Amino acid sequence: MNEGNGSPDVGALQRGRDMDELERRCLASIKEGLDQHRDACPMTPRAVYIAGEVYERFGWTNQAVCGVPVRPEDDRPVEWFRVDCPGSARGVEHHAALWLAEEAVRAADSETVAPLSVNVA
Repeated sequence: MNEGNGSPDVGALQRGRDMDELERRCLASIKEGLDQHRDACPMTPRAVYIAGEVYERFGWTNQAVCGVPVRPEDDRPVEWFRVDCPGSARGVEHHAALWLAEEAVRAADSETVAPLSVNVA
């Protein structure tokens, strides 16, 4: 059983039913990501978010990985997961992409209005 919230750890699923290769790889990636999070962030993870279709396919309803609840997130790409903690920067990818696009426009604008250097000999 999971620590405190009554839902079994996904590791227990391995003992209770067969897992396909994709599910095993996904579980291993999430465990590795949680380990990396614990090494890099002082905040305790609140949840791991995976794509809704993956959540349903694996039947991970009310499950946890390493004591962290697994939840569906419809806008999450199938290959990605997100560790949510009090220090999370949800949506930062979108804001970073906007900033990079704006920087590219500014750089292009500055190239078109830059004064030409003419050497007169």
